[in-house]
Amino acid sequence: MGDLLMRLGSLEAKPRMEEGLKALEEAGAPKDEVARVRARYATLLRRLGLYEEAGRAIEKALAEAEDPFTRARVESEAGILEAARGRPFAALNLLVPAEAYFRSTEERPKEARYRHLRTLFRLGATYLLLEAGQPYRAPSWEGFTPPRPSASSRTSWSKSPGRPRIATPPCGWTPQASWPSSFPPPRERPS
Repeated sequence: MGDLLMRLGSLEAKPRMEEGLKALEEAGAPKDEVARVRARYATLLRRLGLYEEAGRAIEKALAEAEDPFTRARVESEAGILEAARGRPFAALNLLVPAEAYFRSTEERPKEARYRHLRTLFRLGATYLLLEAGQPYRAPSWEGFTPPRPSASSRTSWSKSPGRPRIATPPCGWTPQASWPSSFPPPRERPS
């Protein structure tokens, strides 16, 4: 119920997810199941702006995740938390192995594809953080405003004059113009 409430943007989600997590732990649920629920709870905490509490929850979920699929899933959730905290290199250290796993696994192919796409989005948010220096922020819930990063929380690399810049494509550039000849051209989307 807590996960559904979180997806609907209800602030009631936090106590419900805490109840569900406690019930799983008391019932002796498998570690991987507890890790999945704890990672979702950490996501809720991140969305509420409770980054320190979310960090503790995600660390515990990483320790509980035993199977590689669950571990990659939790690493992906942990990566976007680090991007929200303004820590792009910590995020990349978590997201890169998760992306590699979801890209190459044959286990649960439909879910792996979905998780791979989510992880690619999270990698994109992390690269945006590297370039623009803006931590990832999920859309706000009605009645809740997430904390804004303070000037003191910005990392030193965001102010560094020597940090690398991403080149802007030249005028008239299209993906097809630079598409490697060994790959087929991208498919056109139907109108």
